[in-house]
Amino acid sequence: MYLPFEEGSRVANMAGNTLVNVKLTGRDIPRTLIAIDQLLTATNPKAPIDRQFLNDYIQSLYVSVQRQEQALAISAAVAVVIACLGLVGLSASMAERRTREIGIRKAMGANTSDILRLLLWQFARPVLGSIVIAWIIAGAVMNRRLHGFAYHVELDPWLLLAAAGAGLVIALSTVGAHCYLIARARPVAALRYE
Repeated sequence: MYLPFEEGSRVANMAGNTLVNVKLTGRDIPRTLIAIDQLLTATNPKAPIDRQFLNDYIQSLYVSVQRQEQALAISAAVAVVIACLGLVGLSASMAERRTREIGIRKAMGANTSDILRLLLWQFARPVLGSIVIAWIIAGAVMNRRLHGFAYHVELDPWLLLAAAGAGLVIALSTVGAHCYLIARARPVAALRYE
């Protein structure tokens, strides 16, 4: 009987169990597997046949890594939502504290874009500081994580820059609308507030 095996097929006996590694050519795989099962049954009729393809075995090794990836993605999404809610609360609190200052600035001739720029810059400074801290921690953790794999890639600096840009855009867009409403407020209402 002809079986389309390639060079490199081998048989090993491990603790009374026969382990057969077969490299197939890829032609007529179902018929080839039936023929292999018949040969193994003929040599040892009592031994159960447990067949597994190499790509399925390698995929099973990375199931836990994929589950960790999904859990981290969900946790990161929840953290971003909570951080955005905190930024909205912070901008509302800051606006309430600085209502009189904003009114005076408007009365003295500051336009909406000046006040908006001032408020957004005050939010951007702590975000930029936290980005620098996050770069240090994320770079160390990700390099350690990536070096745990047999085949790994180096962490590109542009990924950290892209994450920093995304964080800054999310932070400024979260508070931007609220800052715009504060900056457009009438100075009379702001000065009467006190």
